[in-house]
Amino acid sequence: MANATPPVHTDHVVAAQPTESVSPGPDVQAPQETQPGVNAETKKKLWLGGIALLLFALVYWRNKKRWDKWRKARKAG
Repeated sequence: MANATPPVHTDHVVAAQPTESVSPGPDVQAPQETQPGVNAETKKKLWLGGIALLLFALVYWRNKKRWDKWRKARKAG
C-alpha cells in the first residue's frame, strides 16, 4: 500500500565558521613621507622652464613680425 505521509528531509545547513588565523589588514599608522618643500633642484627646473618659455615667446613674436611684413609686401606687390 502507499504511504500517506510524505518523507521527512533532514537537511543540515552548514555556515562558515570564523577561523583564528585572520590575515592582518593594512597598517593604519603607516609612516608618511615628509614634505621637503621646494628644494634646489625644483627651483632650477622652474628657472629653466621660465627661460625656455621666454625664448619661445621671443621667437614666436619675431616670426610673427616677419610673416606679417612678408604678407604685407606680397599683398602690395
